[in-house]
Amino acid sequence: AQKYFKFADGEKIVSAMTLDPRAMVPPTLLAVTKDGYGLRFAMAAHTEITTKAGRRYAKPGEGDEVLGVIACNDGDIVVTATRDGHVLYCKADEISKLEGPGRGVTVIKTGDDDAVIGFIAGRGKADTMTIAADKSGKEEVFTADPKQVSSRGGKGTQVRKRTTFVLKEKPVTIQPLANAEGGQGVN
Repeated sequence: AQKYFKFADGEKIVSAMTLDPRAMVPPTLLAVTKDGYGLRFAMAAHTEITTKAGRRYAKPGEGDEVLGVIACNDGDIVVTATRDGHVLYCKADEISKLEGPGRGVTVIKTGDDDAVIGFIAGRGKADTMTIAADKSGKEEVFTADPKQVSSRGGKGTQVRKRTTFVLKEKPVTIQPLANAEGGQGVN
């Protein structure tokens, strides 16, 4: 990776995915920043060969950074969580789909000393995010529940007061590839 990135100037890898034609490549991706901004963008422009400088999909504000990029469909529920324990559920359709690099829209409002620690997009109980209290270690699990949906741009609901949270990272999963018959399995 050092051949393609200049980590000395602050770059870091936030996400990686396969572009293997046997994999079901998602048409739309979602990016969320530390300051609570989100944007969706088409994957198609990023699958073509490019220059060494690459293609930009986001222009975060001063001091902001992209937390991650995940697959996202139009009907998905997006769940974002902050360090201070605020959680907001919104529909992916409410987050603007940008044609070029941009800042995006406010998904969740964060205070001056608060930041987004994690987010997911999905449609049900299989799509989960776990955050843990910094000192006690007590965990809270959030699913992409359509019953919890509100509009984007608010502070969300506070899970617990007077505590800070950290994201519990999920283990890396290997995406199944389609076999010659079109089913999923090892090829």
